[in-house]
Amino acid sequence: MKKKISKKYIEYTEEYEIMHKVFKKAYGDNFDEDVHKFNFLHYGDDGTEFIFNHNFAKAFWGEDKIGNKINRKSIHRVEIPFYSWQYHLQQMVLEKNPIEYLKKFL
Repeated sequence: MKKKISKKYIEYTEEYEIMHKVFKKAYGDNFDEDVHKFNFLHYGDDGTEFIFNHNFAKAFWGEDKIGNKINRKSIHRVEIPFYSWQYHLQQMVLEKNPIEYLKKFL
């Protein structure tokens, strides 16, 4: 008799695999696979709380300048640089499933 695997377990495992690839891309040789696997297995922590971190976004998407924003709160016209990681972080926050958004860039 085959053991039935829950759909939730499969989805969670797929998310773990995606997050594993995401962190590997962002941190390269500095990514500790053993720590990631330990946190996932023992705490159910797949790293999703880190994906909205500015340092992670810079490492994953880079710090290329893509334009300027105008600071409308200032009396004088002040242009503030706008970087690719900021754009993607904003887009990811708006997504229903941010992990699927990250998957597009693997």
